[in-house]
Amino acid sequence: MSGSGANAPALLSVSGVVMRFGGIVALAGVSFEVGRREICGLIGPNGSGKTTLFNCISGIYRHSRGEIRFEGRSLAGLARHQMAGLGIGRTFQNVALFNTMTVRDNMLVGAHHLGRSGFVANALKLAGARRVAIIVIGRHVNPDDPRSAHLIAALPTAPARPTPRG
Repeated sequence: MSGSGANAPALLSVSGVVMRFGGIVALAGVSFEVGRREICGLIGPNGSGKTTLFNCISGIYRHSRGEIRFEGRSLAGLARHQMAGLGIGRTFQNVALFNTMTVRDNMLVGAHHLGRSGFVANALKLAGARRVAIIVIGRHVNPDDPRSAHLIAALPTAPARPTPRG
């Protein structure tokens, strides 16, 4: 299922993934590839392992056997914050927001790794830190639109890239 070219690795490659919970086998040798610019759906009845597979891909679970690769790189042993830097994240159906914060501030909570300013600059709300945050948010969603709340959970997984200067 990969349309990414003969020499290019699949964007996502899952090969022989097995996940066991004690004596229960939740995933039994799952394999597939997703190429760049492809859209792939995963369907199945309740209890068929869909959520378990997503949890293995995103690093919430460590699978028992097999290999998961993203852009040719093994995801084994990567911390979730490292995966977020690659653009891999896991969202849930119920988005938990800070009720006392604005949509913009909720987005900034998880997007700090996209900026280049440090703890002190962010804590003191220096101009450079604020400008980076506005640029990052402005590319993805209107932070003042309440309908954007469900996009907040996915926003912080955008791959880190150089911030425009000037």
